[in-house]
Amino acid sequence: LYEGIDLPEGRMGLITYMRTDSTRVSDKALKEVRQAVSRIYGKDYLTPKPRKFKDRATAQAAHEAIRPTSIKRKPKELKDFLSDDQFRVYSMIYYRFLASQMADAEYEYKEVLIEKKGFVFRALASRLRFDGYQKVLKKDMTEEIEIPALEVSDAVKFIKAMYEKKETKPPPRYSEATLIKKLEQNGIGRPSTYAKIISTIFQRKYVQRKKKVLFPTELGETVNSILMQHFADILTISYTAQIEAELDKVESNKKDWQDVVERFYQPLIEQVEDCKDNFENLKSQFLGKVEKKCPLCGRAMVIRMGRFGKFFACSGFPKCRYTESTDYEEVGKTCPKCGTKLIIRYGKRGRFLSCPRYPECRHTEPVEIDALCPECGGKLIEQTYHNVLYYRCKSCNFKTDRRPDTAE
Repeated sequence: LYEGIDLPEGRMGLITYMRTDSTRVSDKALKEVRQAVSRIYGKDYLTPKPRKFKDRATAQAAHEAIRPTSIKRKPKELKDFLSDDQFRVYSMIYYRFLASQMADAEYEYKEVLIEKKGFVFRALASRLRFDGYQKVLKKDMTEEIEIPALEVSDAVKFIKAMYEKKETKPPPRYSEATLIKKLEQNGIGRPSTYAKIISTIFQRKYVQRKKKVLFPTELGETVNSILMQHFADILTISYTAQIEAELDKVESNKKDWQDVVERFYQPLIEQVEDCKDNFENLKSQFLGKVEKKCPLCGRAMVIRMGRFGKFFACSGFPKCRYTESTDYEEVGKTCPKCGTKLIIRYGKRGRFLSCPRYPECRHTEPVEIDALCPECGGKLIEQTYHNVLYYRCKSCNFKTDRRPDTAE
């Protein structure tokens, strides 16, 4: 949208530079959008004076706010030239810019207080009188509740009492969007760096996404513990925001970059050197030897940290490359070869049942689930292909990527 879209009149950039959090709008663009509001919706929908927004102290104001390059290019007229995602993004930018110069919505509110035996009950109702900016920014309207006209001392009839139990809930986990919003609120990062921050914590396996929210991995929690133990003052929100503010002053030639870097660099390098000196002690806190022998060579096993968390590894690496999971989950089945209770292990193709006496006993088998095949009633097993989990019947050719209902 910024770099240009091929239109009949040529290649056109449809929006201004997008990596900015500025709210500044040029006088020319402001004039154009106000004329458009008046022409399309009428003067009643136009604010009496141009509405201007004040930038935050940390905003990158070198660029204008994100807006259409021309208010004359309506989303519907460009739909055939845009992908679905491009159309949705352009529509959002276009109509929010239009709404920024539209009048406020007006509501009529009614409040009724009902007193009975010292208890006061309150009823609230609202009705939209004038939609204003909501003409273009459609809002999910709650059902309007009508309260009849009442006079002081009117009697009301009790119909039913309803009780609602509520519990204190912990703060919700961050999604990518709410995490970026939190960074923005605390003055950390810039629009040009938010995407890099999010991609980095995924690439380094510090977090994983489950149902659109972020959960820390075991690796992420370990890294956080180490950093907080040795760099607690540097990892505070205030410290990071202070660096961002100082760098902004360097950019605007209010401070010398060498003075700023020197002030932050010296304490940091001292802490890094201290961490290096205590590296072995640090490793022993989170990793180390365990009371377990390598089944291949007899050397002591150690705990290592990988991209999927902790695992057991032979201390003779690289001569011996034996590894195994630290999480054993026993199931109610025994190995048909040696009679040992089978355990669940995890590999590149998902989980499977394995004999814990490996490599002496190499028996493995797929995991059965507590659901039956809807076609023949046979047992279903888990299988993973190309990172997609499937459920396959052991007796027929049935296969699905949706878990069937649990057997009765």
